[in-house]
Amino acid sequence: MNKERRHGLELAALLLALVLMIGCAIGGTLAWLIADTGPVTNTFTYGNIDLTLDETKVNLNGDPLDGDGNPVEGCEDPARTNTGNK
Repeated sequence: MNKERRHGLELAALLLALVLMIGCAIGGTLAWLIADTGPVTNTFTYGNIDLTLDETKVNLNGDPLDGDGNPVEGCEDPARTNTGNK
């Protein structure tokens, strides 16, 4: 009889744990679905970008040329300048 009683208590504890788990899952899901956070507004701040792009002329090999058509050594192409505040 002691063995049967212990088996019954284990079964009751298992059923109680199962009911609590299902209750928590359902309650948590309902709370998540019902929750209201109110309206959300996104604000974007942008800067003043004033970009100047100066590209130099190049020959067929891609080497930069000066105003007279002569190759220029050590020239970076293109040159970018941002005169804005951001």
